[in-house]
Amino acid sequence: MPRTAKAGSIAPLFVHLVEDRPSARLAIGALMEAVGYHVNTYPNAESLLSDVSAIENGCVLLDGNSQSTDPMDAFHAIAEQRPDLPIIIMSFDGTIEQAVRFLKAGAYDYIEKPFNPDHLLRAITNAIQHQKLSQHETGDHLHAMALLKRLTPREAEILKLIMMGESTKAIARQLDISPRTIDVHRGHIMEKLESRSVADAVRTAMIGRFR
Repeated sequence: MPRTAKAGSIAPLFVHLVEDRPSARLAIGALMEAVGYHVNTYPNAESLLSDVSAIENGCVLLDGNSQSTDPMDAFHAIAEQRPDLPIIIMSFDGTIEQAVRFLKAGAYDYIEKPFNPDHLLRAITNAIQHQKLSQHETGDHLHAMALLKRLTPREAEILKLIMMGESTKAIARQLDISPRTIDVHRGHIMEKLESRSVADAVRTAMIGRFR
């Protein structure tokens, strides 16, 4: 069973290692733990897939030479169930074609065995940092979308014109309403988007991919 973080504690950094060979699992796992990662090890992709919905955030190190499961099938199965987990492929005698296939399929990185430990550690660090940034960006995007849904159709129309750089007077002329009414709508937009300035409102609209 995978280890998980305790409630209320600082979330540890997890590496989920899928490797056929016991000696390699032990060596790679020891390397990861020596630099502070929490490691869950699996002898094959099936054993990881049985836990994949519950395992902690982090990254997956996937054996690209597995004899028990086709590595590409394993990659797709893991990625389908946990698209949030960056996957690094490790492979003996990997060809350029194989590397390109995995990278095009969405693998975060492809490392040939035997690998330089520093290279592997750098790849893992980058993968986990990438995941954290993606999660942060996703959270900001969802929050912005929720705020934008508060706008009435008229407020949304005015926000689009504001984003185009139109002045209050120009917007009033286009919509055939008074500048004072535009100012009132703009105040409501700022309030609903929890913005302190027009720039803040525009930034929220951009994060929420407002169109």
